[in-house]
Amino acid sequence: MQDLNKLIMELSWNNSDEMRERAIEQLLFIKDRDMHLLLQPNGKDLWDGAAEVITRFGYPRIKIIIPMMLEWLQDMNWPGSERIAQVLNSIGNPLVPYVQAVMKDHPSVPCDEFNRGVKELIYYPEKFRKHLEENKVASQYCNHKSSLQNYLMEIEELREELSDFTS
Repeated sequence: MQDLNKLIMELSWNNSDEMRERAIEQLLFIKDRDMHLLLQPNGKDLWDGAAEVITRFGYPRIKIIIPMMLEWLQDMNWPGSERIAQVLNSIGNPLVPYVQAVMKDHPSVPCDEFNRGVKELIYYPEKFRKHLEENKVASQYCNHKSSLQNYLMEIEELREELSDFTS
């Protein structure tokens, strides 16, 4: 595990191209159960290199980390996000259930950024237009759901604090 972490640290854009490429080549042999360690590792300087490794894995090997890869699209300014979007785009129709699950199960995802990433870099041109149209209303309201959930959580926290005073 320590060797794995050392290799991941060598992905930094602060390191030489030779060191980064050597780390990428070695990380291609990572066990599937450890692939999640490449998903936005500590330090944004590592993200682009990690995205390169993931891209080289290709589909179907990345199947087990697709949901977490989609989370990378929350902010298209994040290093590596365009690489991740490109590899997700190459998957085609098998990606649809993963996108549906993220939209349904993670209402706290910043939907404007996620939708932009999905629409501009994955869905188009033709692959997913039908799915996008069918789910247009749900994707428009996901921020409202998360705001409501946050509000309800705040109320619950206040209720708990007040109950401490009345006890």
